[in-house]
Amino acid sequence: MQAEPEPEESAAVPPGRYGEGSADAVPHQGPPDGFTIKGNAQSMLFHTPDSPYYGRTKPEVWFRTESDAERAGFTKYARRPRKSTDPRD
Repeated sequence: MQAEPEPEESAAVPPGRYGEGSADAVPHQGPPDGFTIKGNAQSMLFHTPDSPYYGRTKPEVWFRTESDAERAGFTKYARRPRKSTDPRD
């Protein structure tokens, strides 16, 4: 019986500056495999693919899961309800 080969080091994604589950964004490159959540370090918000701003957000960090982003101190983008201008509200 043969042992299974070890995964290649180059295939593994080293943790980014926000720890395990994060990957530093590289300009003009897409995300590493399995990393689909975009993080903005200035706002400390993250955007999932269903966010209306996902397409126009330039990631500074990628996350594998929402939990990884939250553990790093990021908050999920949520649309805020508009304030009413009606004085009866």
